[in-house]
This record gives sequence, structure tokens and C-alpha cells, in this order.
Amino acid sequence: MTNHVGQRISVYEQAELFGHAYTTIAAMKKAISGFVSTGLWPYNPDIFCSEEFAAAVITDEPEPTHTVSSAGMYLQLTHAFLTCIEQSYNCYH
Repeated sequence: MTNHVGQRISVYEQAELFGHAYTTIAAMKKAISGFVSTGLWPYNPDIFCSEEFAAAVITDEPEPTHTVSSAGMYLQLTHAFLTCIEQSYNCYH
């Protein structure tokens, strides 16, 4: 994340980042220690105080309201492609 400071990461990117780290480190003792130190296991919601989240304030903005699914994006691109082909055909005929 040092290359893209202030940018959000999606749930999918979180899984990808975790996967890379896990396959690199993959030792049960280290994994358990990591979950304990972050308060994830056993669950501890008070492990960090609010001041420790000050650096994350830059990402406190509303989630985007309009998202396009992969299928929706595919349909949009297909429609644009077919429209382009149709226009090219009409120019030459």
C-alpha cells in the first residue's frame, strides 16, 4: 500500500494481498500471533484506540453509489463494439 497511499482496497484486493502474504509466511505460529496482535482472534474490539486510526481519516468517504457488474460492463462493451462495427459498415456501403 506504500505505492498507492490514500486509495481504498476492495474486499477482493484484501484477499489477494492476504493470499500473497500467507503463502510467503505460512507458519501457523506466526499466523496465530498475527491474529492475536490485531485483536481478530480472540476477538478484541478495544485492541486499538481511536488515535491509532487517525491516518485512515483520508479514506473516510462514502462508498460509490453506482457500480457496474462484470456482466453489465461486458454488455456495455459489446454494445459499443457492435455500434462501432455498424457505423463502419454504414460508411462503406
